[in-house]
Amino acid sequence: MTKIPTWRERLANNDFPEPAPWKSPEECQAAYESGFTGTYPDPEGADDQEDGNAIAESFGDSGAGELVVLYPEAYKASGRTGWIKGNPSQQVGDCVSHSTRNALMLSLACQVAHGNGSWPTDIPDSSYEKISAFHPTPLYLTRSNAPGHGWSCPTSVSNAAKYIGMVVAKDYSSVPGVGVDYSKYSGSQTTKFGKKFPPDDYVKALNGHLVESSKKVSGFENVRSMLKNGFGISTCGGEGWSGSRNEYGYAARKGSWSHALCYYGYDDTSWAHDKFGGPLILIGNSWGPSACKGPTAIHGDKSLGEIPVNCWWARWKDCSSRHCTAISAVAGWPPAKIAPLNLRGLI
Repeated sequence: MTKIPTWRERLANNDFPEPAPWKSPEECQAAYESGFTGTYPDPEGADDQEDGNAIAESFGDSGAGELVVLYPEAYKASGRTGWIKGNPSQQVGDCVSHSTRNALMLSLACQVAHGNGSWPTDIPDSSYEKISAFHPTPLYLTRSNAPGHGWSCPTSVSNAAKYIGMVVAKDYSSVPGVGVDYSKYSGSQTTKFGKKFPPDDYVKALNGHLVESSKKVSGFENVRSMLKNGFGISTCGGEGWSGSRNEYGYAARKGSWSHALCYYGYDDTSWAHDKFGGPLILIGNSWGPSACKGPTAIHGDKSLGEIPVNCWWARWKDCSSRHCTAISAVAGWPPAKIAPLNLRGLI
């Protein structure tokens, strides 16, 4: 098996494939299933991250035996229901910024829904339905000095704390230094500055809502505690899944993807253990709603709610080796009152 170069090796050699935008969600999915690299191994970046396992453990058995999903917090925070219907499918290899954006959105929603900050009021109606309210591209533009595909999960979250975090999906065409309509998504947006880092005026115009802190976590109990306490989790790894959900919204492991995926929740109930032999993780993807088809009712019962169409349930044992970064509070509207570099439960 060919060894995938690490993120630092790619940077040292400026060795990134040139963008070749996919014309459909099916082309995007086929590329990943054929070995396309959307996320690079980054052991050095992981070592630079602060470990959050001790913090997660301090929550005790938080969430044990429960079913917890974070996307309804976005409905509470925004005052709008049902708008998380999946991102537009990736058009280039920017899965890492999509996953980071989704985790940021979930953490922001949790902090706002529970009284810490306020939800932005300038999100266009169309952006709720088409782009899940926030745009992934400005963060992606901070990735490196190369315009090609792929990124590192730890670096993405680090850049969301340093340069650009949450960006409302709206028209910035008339904003000095930006000049882009981010109420729409296009793969061509990801090469706006070519091989250059975004200029200072671009970063300054969009850096008002940074990540306040993040921590790497591992092990189901720690991942569960972070999700229970309102922290979205962005992950990178090599696991692939079936494109079909069964009657319970579950998708089986299948193939390999070098891909970033967001954790939207978990199911540690006796039902999950009885049906699947252990807990489940709710995974959110960035290939659009057609990438995973099938029923969305939780436990097969619509009275318990439905998962977003870009999500599926996976067994924890099938995704336990993924690199996980829990996102703490996002500087909000107004900024959230939470101590930097300190994770506290948002719920």
